[in-house]
Amino acid sequence: MNEHDLFLAAMEIEDPLKRDIFLKDSCGENDSLKHRVQQLLDEHERAGDFLEKPVLDQLFENKRPPASLNEQTHLDNSKFQYEIDLSFLSPSTHANSLGRLTHYEIHEVIGRGGCGVVLKAFDEKLHRVVAIKLMLSELSLTSPARKRFLREARATAAIRHQNVVSIYAVEEQPIPFLAMEFIDGKTLQQKLRETGPLPIPEILKLGIQIADGLAAAHRSGLIHRDIKPANILLEAGTEQVKLTDFGLARTADDASLTQSGVIAGTPLYMSPEQARGTTIDERTDLFSLGSVLYEICSGRAPFRAPTTMAVLQRVMKDQSRGLKEIIPETPDWFVDIILILHAKDPNYRFRSAREVSELLTRCLKQIELTGNITLPDNVQKMALQLKAQQENSENTPVQTTTSKERSLSLSLSNTIVLLLLAALGFGLSESIGYSKIGQTVVQFFNTSGTLIIETSDPSISISIDGELLQIASNDKVQLKMRPGQYQFKASKDGQIIKQELVTITRNGQQVVRVPKEATTQRPDPGPIPWKIKADTVGLQAYPDRKPLFLGTDDWRGDYQLVDGELIQASLGNSSVVFGNLNWSDFHCSFETKTLQGPESFHHFFRCSADKKDMYWFYFMGSSKKAYLVKYKDGVKFIMCDPVEFVFQKNQWYKIDINANGPNLKVSVDGKVLFDVSDDSISRGALGLNTYYTAAMIRNLTVRSLDGKLLWEGFPEIPDLHVVNSDESMTDRQLAEYAISLGGTVVMNYSGQPIKTFKDLKIDDGILTDLDFNNRPRLDPKALSPFQQSRNIRSLMFDFMGGVDDTTLSHFVNNHHLNHLGLGGTRVTLAGLKQLNCQQSLRSIWLRSRHKYNTDEFVEQLPEVLPRLTALDFGYSNVDDKALVCASKLQNLNTLYLYETHITDDGMKHLVSLAHLENLNISSTDITDKGIVFLKSCPRLVSLNVKKTKVTQAGIDELLTALPKCKIEWDEK
Repeated sequence: MNEHDLFLAAMEIEDPLKRDIFLKDSCGENDSLKHRVQQLLDEHERAGDFLEKPVLDQLFENKRPPASLNEQTHLDNSKFQYEIDLSFLSPSTHANSLGRLTHYEIHEVIGRGGCGVVLKAFDEKLHRVVAIKLMLSELSLTSPARKRFLREARATAAIRHQNVVSIYAVEEQPIPFLAMEFIDGKTLQQKLRETGPLPIPEILKLGIQIADGLAAAHRSGLIHRDIKPANILLEAGTEQVKLTDFGLARTADDASLTQSGVIAGTPLYMSPEQARGTTIDERTDLFSLGSVLYEICSGRAPFRAPTTMAVLQRVMKDQSRGLKEIIPETPDWFVDIILILHAKDPNYRFRSAREVSELLTRCLKQIELTGNITLPDNVQKMALQLKAQQENSENTPVQTTTSKERSLSLSLSNTIVLLLLAALGFGLSESIGYSKIGQTVVQFFNTSGTLIIETSDPSISISIDGELLQIASNDKVQLKMRPGQYQFKASKDGQIIKQELVTITRNGQQVVRVPKEATTQRPDPGPIPWKIKADTVGLQAYPDRKPLFLGTDDWRGDYQLVDGELIQASLGNSSVVFGNLNWSDFHCSFETKTLQGPESFHHFFRCSADKKDMYWFYFMGSSKKAYLVKYKDGVKFIMCDPVEFVFQKNQWYKIDINANGPNLKVSVDGKVLFDVSDDSISRGALGLNTYYTAAMIRNLTVRSLDGKLLWEGFPEIPDLHVVNSDESMTDRQLAEYAISLGGTVVMNYSGQPIKTFKDLKIDDGILTDLDFNNRPRLDPKALSPFQQSRNIRSLMFDFMGGVDDTTLSHFVNNHHLNHLGLGGTRVTLAGLKQLNCQQSLRSIWLRSRHKYNTDEFVEQLPEVLPRLTALDFGYSNVDDKALVCASKLQNLNTLYLYETHITDDGMKHLVSLAHLENLNISSTDITDKGIVFLKSCPRLVSLNVKKTKVTQAGIDELLTALPKCKIEWDEK
């Protein structure tokens, strides 16, 4: 075992004595190895200290009186970890100056961070005090450090906002430095150490400014990635917030943000996606903002743990300790805001920093005006969803550790190993992509690729480039390999089972599955002449146009034919082979574009039905190249060097394939990419393939070389949306099924209605809203597949013919249903009760039920759905009993009773509705006498009394009591 493996193994042994025995046995007489591993273990025990050492703390705590001209330019201050070399400064004539840097007089050293020094200076040109941040001389010579320093400067300089430190100038000579706004004050971290937790109004004021600063950065296309109290400055006196340290900032379209295996940020304040090293966007800063607000409120960081690895594990898996457990008086609405900011999945957080700022501003104003806070309905809904998820998670039985979890633990352990190796000086350098800036971690695991070999038979012999591998079990083997091509071969009892050329890309992953037995050889079809007459091929050979091959062994793909365009809508590896197996010479033409995904579109030609023999042309998004390869007897061969080609997403490309005997030509948008000669495969069908990509294809034609049409359009791919109710379907498949029925869906709580397959995005994985309004011809029996749905929050059946209690029974597993539309349906109260949504349902539409019994709803609804906030009885036969029903719903804020039989006397029941905000009583017999009772509804802001007997005098009297209420009426 090497040093790295010994460290990981020793960390698993908690007992110090057993650990020491293990090291002695493992290291033998190699005392040096044992000493180095012991150093790593000792450093690991102290790793928690690393989390508590902010760069800016060093910068602001390490102040010292200014040096005189007579002092040396080499400062030996014990508070600084290293000597600061200021020999690059020019002499100055000012007595209180350390020297000059171009036109800046350097007055004092404020402090030193991980890669730079901060100086207080005076700008002689503009006559203002500035802060100069410059690189350490030893780092300024290295390209990576230099680039990072300049990136921070340019990133921050792009933002102009009162809550972001301004950059005045960026210079590279005589040493890289930037001149920035000098903030006379302290960091938020320093303030918290002095004062402890802050009161809620002060937290809101700080939070608004932090969110505003982030919003400005996000508008400039930048993601900060390192928001924490140490990077938030507070001006003396005003305590105006200034965000600083944009050293890790990236543009939102920076490719590095989507590279797997990158961990960058500060562990205590990282988002889960940062900790995993996966794709991030602006919402990662919102998670960090939640951690900052949590700490301002409680006085402690939310995901504390003794080691860096433990912190990262908590960030990814655990919920923070409840704020009320630490500060019991913390209001529930503030806890809910933190809950949303701390959602593990970015899709469950707020959409933007601006949204957070507006919400906090609203809360602050409500505190100042009334002291009572009511969060908007959508925010309450988000918090409710997250609480339900947490409850489900807590109720889930504890499972044994999975291989995925073990892999995650190992990757985090690797992070710690690299951090400690760097700290102890064991030769780790920036050349492998590691750097440490203060307490900020930047870790790249992208120097190699991964080959995964899956085999169920340990007796199979496997070799790579002729080197035999030892397979110890019947599980899968995972190998880290340098990028390149390798010859893979698997054999048993002297017979080759599988062999292929495997390409490993940096940070990529290839999976090879080895079958138990060799594939039976297909009979040789015999010699075939190159030229095949046009009348012996073409559409008549396959009149039903069914695919010869569809999907893969375990997945058929999400194919849709919409407006003549073939769409493969989900990420995955799926193929469709079609046409005539005897096609030899032809010209194939089509257009394609990639919708989403890391790779791109593939095309097969002269393809056998089992895809063992074929030519294969494809783009690879990760390498930005086009390839032409062939498969012969299932073995892959590279036919020629790849061609540089950037395949842009959402852009149509015209592909032309010409096959003429051994001559093969591939063109894209009229440009020839490949022109080769190969006579190993003489005939075959065509194929389309997507590899971890969603793509569209259109205008596909196949012609003989003399121009005769052989094929047009696409094969008749089975409709994947027509399924049996007992089939297992994901939310994504249910959404596609709903669209195929003419429904409208909303995915991932986005609020954006989706009516076509084209509008579904790759990451749309949670079906949250389902709308079948105005679908009178839809058979409710077709909804039986939705028995598998679990996440629907809004369900609309208004004016859908035939909807009854049986229809609702298909949705009983959606325990967090929030809105239900039953207008014009036959659903009874018994049918409603079977949904078990008494605690979650907040709004229900029961309009247009003239033909059906509504009395039972009027009488029992407050008992069945006590938490309703919105109720619609419009266009129905209800009378004043509906007003009595509404009066018992104390949380009601929206009530619709248009075209009903309510009276002035019944309106008295509304006086108890303190939360009523919206009321529609149009097309009723209500008069001025009836609306008088609404004076007792202080929150009423919207009233519709059109087509009633209400007069101008009644309106004026009501507005006197409710001046902010917007009233719609028929002005005479």
